[in-house]
Amino acid sequence: MDTDTDQQHRDDTHLAGDVLLGAKNIAEHITSLGFPVDETDVYYLHRVKKWPFNKYGAFLIASKRRLTRHAENLLRGSAAA
Repeated sequence: MDTDTDQQHRDDTHLAGDVLLGAKNIAEHITSLGFPVDETDVYYLHRVKKWPFNKYGAFLIASKRRLTRHAENLLRGSAAA
């Protein structure tokens, strides 16, 4: 592979490792950050737009990095993520 193709592959692999698909996976990650939630809580948090995740078809989708950053901001007292 050439350099551009290698970089694209690394970017795609990094992105795939950052994506959480589905309320269950999102709930597990948020819980691992110290905020115990279940799937129902995740749907509520999405509805009131309290955490940074979106819809992808019928599924909720989120970035581990963005959720972690949001949790750190909450713990510091800044709700502006």
